[in-house]
Amino acid sequence: MSPSKTILLLAFALVVAAAALPPSAARPNLSGGIIPLPRVLPDPPSRAAPAPVPSPAPSSPAPAQCMPSLAGLVSCIDFLNDYTDKTPMAACCGDFRKLVDEAPICLCHAMDGGDINQMMPEPINVGRLMTALPVACDVPLPLNTLAKCSTEPVPPLTTVPFVPTHP
Repeated sequence: MSPSKTILLLAFALVVAAAALPPSAARPNLSGGIIPLPRVLPDPPSRAAPAPVPSPAPSSPAPAQCMPSLAGLVSCIDFLNDYTDKTPMAACCGDFRKLVDEAPICLCHAMDGGDINQMMPEPINVGRLMTALPVACDVPLPLNTLAKCSTEPVPPLTTVPFVPTHP
């Protein structure tokens, strides 16, 4: 159909629709000079006191040492070191969630220059720990805590001397 025929057909449809309307709906009432407009903006807020802002949940106290919390990541080694492994084991995600919930400051040991690999049975891909694992397990990283890694004390891996598993 040509564009001119389409326009004529559309104009005809509008005329038929307008003719089918009752006279009061087809013509606006301009006798008062004011055309009622639909409400677009919400009513302005009242001057009442603002609602209280809920305080954030208290963060868990920092552990005395991080090795017990980080040890749960051993269940994630296959996922962390194998790019073809798209889904971590359920135990891995549970251990990672527990680490983030109970000892998030311990993730600082996986940050740039961290010493997490000293306690692992084999070196892990720290980049995958900090990027792919949170997404795969649907556990967001505690970014506010990680921002404090270089400005606040981080608990040691352990409070007793240990021999690293590899240099």
